[in-house]
Amino acid sequence: MTTTRELAFIDEKIHETEIQTLKIYYIPKKGFTKSYAILTTDFGSKDVAFSIDGGETYKKYPEGIAHFLEHKVFEMPGGENVFQRFTELGASVNAFTNNHQTSYYFSSTDAFQESFSLLLDMVFTPHLTEENVEKEKGIIAEEIKMYEDHPGFRGYIEALKSLYHVHPVREDIAGTVESIYALTAKDLQECYDAFYNPRNMMLVVVGDVDFEMVQEEVRKRVPAGAPLNLVKKAYVEPKEALKATSTLEMGLQVPNYIYGIKVLPENNNLMKESLTGSLMMKLLFGSTSHFYEEKLKDG
Repeated sequence: MTTTRELAFIDEKIHETEIQTLKIYYIPKKGFTKSYAILTTDFGSKDVAFSIDGGETYKKYPEGIAHFLEHKVFEMPGGENVFQRFTELGASVNAFTNNHQTSYYFSSTDAFQESFSLLLDMVFTPHLTEENVEKEKGIIAEEIKMYEDHPGFRGYIEALKSLYHVHPVREDIAGTVESIYALTAKDLQECYDAFYNPRNMMLVVVGDVDFEMVQEEVRKRVPAGAPLNLVKKAYVEPKEALKATSTLEMGLQVPNYIYGIKVLPENNNLMKESLTGSLMMKLLFGSTSHFYEEKLKDG
């Protein structure tokens, strides 16, 4: 059954349904030439300890495993070059992993159905072997090393490590060279089986597309989600920052500064809290703030 919500204040409609236990949201954009689809799993870099039987005995996995799995999802059985196939269809495909989620998405002006089918096949037909996992470790290790020379990134991670005591958000999303070399194809398969369950995922489609076609493709290509007894480890994080200050020596001509404020969520309205924090920081330190003007005058 499909339900429709009208968001009058932005003149939008959202059609919602559930097929094969996958939640699907469709935002029609009549007359738009470009269409989008994004498939997301509730699996981010912080989810490194969990149980799959509903209990509180958690298995710990190496940091960076969600990001590593994102890379491997693009490798399909048979060795098909997924990026090339999307390009041939006139579509642009990509993915990202953050602390909370992993998402796979594409945009297309033509051949939406073919691109959409390819996205579903890619995500729901993993190809994980010891050989291709070992090969990928070198690629991701180079990616990690590249960011080690980036002052802004290094400063951001150091700020998180200074703010948080135990929560995995203090670790780099990609993990460390040591942590990715510690993971195995078996680890990746266990995480895939736990989190790439349609019950733990959602699909959003935006554009001038046939919603009936979208639903039919999901019926054909997405396996029904198994019962989900997944329990993520909860972390007790002190309100106080771990360290008030921290310094990294990188030999920069112009020093970089990062100011972090640790705010633990007091309710489940994370979007409201995130938007409030973003607005506050822009007012205090943005390009139109007194602080910015004063520092600009000071050189």
